[in-house]
Amino acid sequence: TWWNTQLTALTAASSSKLKLLRLPGESQAAAPGAYYKPSMYWSISSRSEHPAEAALFVDFLANSQEAADILLTDRGVPANTRIRAAITPKLGETDKAAAEFLDAVKVGTAPRVTPNGASNLEAIIKRHTEEVLFDRQTPEQAAAGFIKELQAEIDGA
Repeated sequence: TWWNTQLTALTAASSSKLKLLRLPGESQAAAPGAYYKPSMYWSISSRSEHPAEAALFVDFLANSQEAADILLTDRGVPANTRIRAAITPKLGETDKAAAEFLDAVKVGTAPRVTPNGASNLEAIIKRHTEEVLFDRQTPEQAAAGFIKELQAEIDGA
């Protein structure tokens, strides 16, 4: 799985023209699995000595045209649709395609927050997928190993 804003880097690395597509069924499903996931979670420490100033800064990053003109898509395509619309004409072809792709995704319910200890999920699933792809494990063996390894990570958190 790749994020939509990686389109520029993947296009450059592959020397090919790539296009973002939704997973099959996403446009017709009653409950599509696609959802908006911000690339950045701006937050303020509960122990901040300057919570009001920090809130102003987060608001600046998320909602300011000035910040958007500086960042463009460096931290992902802005979730703020007004800001996204304002910067889209300033983007290169692939970043523009990434921004426009988000406009086609209907907002669905986001999945539950990843449990503590499960942050290695992608590395674990990749490793077990490769074991199957290179015929070192059956899908059943890889699935059992994946579940065992991920559960150990969660239990150890």
